[in-house]
Amino acid sequence: MVEVLDFFWKYRMVGVALLVLVAAYWAYDDPYLVANPAILVILIGAELLLVAVGAYRKVFFLAVMLAFLLAGVNLPLKEAWGVGRWVVLLCAAVVGMTLWLKESGQHFGALHLAAFFCVLSAVASAAVSVFPRTAFLKASSLLLLFMYAASGARFAQLHRERQFSQALVTACEFMAYVSGLSYFVTRSALFGNPNSLGAVMGVAVVPLLAWGILNANSNTQRRRRILAFAIGVGLLVFSGSRASLLAGMGASSFLVLNLKNYRLFARSALVAVSGLALIGLWNPALIGRSAEGVSENLVYKGHRGEGILASRRGPWDASMATIREHPFFGGGFGTTQTGAESERGASSFATTIGTAREHGNSYLALLEWVGLLGILPFLMLLGGMFLEIRKVGQYMRRTLDGSHPAVPLAMVCVAGFVHATFEDWLFAVGYYLCVFFWCLAFCLADLTRQTTHAPARSASRKGLGSNEATWQGGFVRSVHEG
Repeated sequence: MVEVLDFFWKYRMVGVALLVLVAAYWAYDDPYLVANPAILVILIGAELLLVAVGAYRKVFFLAVMLAFLLAGVNLPLKEAWGVGRWVVLLCAAVVGMTLWLKESGQHFGALHLAAFFCVLSAVASAAVSVFPRTAFLKASSLLLLFMYAASGARFAQLHRERQFSQALVTACEFMAYVSGLSYFVTRSALFGNPNSLGAVMGVAVVPLLAWGILNANSNTQRRRRILAFAIGVGLLVFSGSRASLLAGMGASSFLVLNLKNYRLFARSALVAVSGLALIGLWNPALIGRSAEGVSENLVYKGHRGEGILASRRGPWDASMATIREHPFFGGGFGTTQTGAESERGASSFATTIGTAREHGNSYLALLEWVGLLGILPFLMLLGGMFLEIRKVGQYMRRTLDGSHPAVPLAMVCVAGFVHATFEDWLFAVGYYLCVFFWCLAFCLADLTRQTTHAPARSASRKGLGSNEATWQGGFVRSVHEG
């Protein structure tokens, strides 16, 4: 298989030339067809995809993230991107696996083996689903995601781990500015529903920018990132998503507490309390109205008499009922019995209401999909990720080094696991946050198995991003130099 893929990769330019000749003949034979906007979009997308393949290591991670993001935001051609994202992921998985197998010293560990068994479990559960075609397509998408995360995504940071982490921070900074402009200036909901806005801010933007502030290379860069971080926090609060707020706070606490930087923790709390006190002195009535609004809309979500988790209790009870009906093999990966008689009208490129419903918890949703037997490899995968996060925390407490590029990836994983407790996206491959999360999770597993000489404790105390600190790529063993 590798030899066949290697042959196609070697002569890829010949294939590009043939495609150009076919397109030229097509345009000559039927010029009116080429004038169709949909056809033009497909041709432009194919050209961009070929260019990205030519510079796979440098740009394809960005291409995959953009393809899934554009399919989920309220921008023109959203439906076209909904189809095109799967083409991009297929190309990313096949080309990435080919290149990774050719790479000298390539590594596949226990985490990747667990991911493979997760795919087998998902495929097996499709056989008992009431919507087998949809379940099989979702299992196939999980296979493509894990193939790319285990190969192509790892290429994005191979031998450039620090630059990769800084690029993630820059991308989140740009995302904060664009989102702030959309929500606070133009008043347009870029991400659609508030929960999606909160998920992006709480799992990705706020944790990565928090790390980026502490590791800025200059005062100008630090001030710019502080502004982006403030916008991200504002959007997070504006979303009103409790799960996202918990995710952002969990990731930030992971960074500050593991670095034993209690002064920064206390300073942040003091700034927040001082801001509330100033607002209270200026307009005490505003504080009262705001507190009432927060209690009603954020804490209780309109269910004050039923408890804090009342809005989640309905989906959780429905999931538990399905689990009791199909305890061992589940109801099919990514599908749920909703009363629909068939999947005849279900889309092949996006989840439809007739084949799935809200669960309110990624782990309950997974148990409902694959059952008690099928969930075992998923528990191995999740347990492996918890161990990777634990390694990062131990390294930070031992060395007080927050500049390591594994730290922001661990923060995203912490935020993702917290957020997935209240939202069901962790294995929903069509969702951009799921793709982003698992790509970073597999990259984190690479970083934690490398060896490092940790920076001197005094250097790490002076500044987390200090150029005096030496870093050699990982932290299986750390040696204090001071």
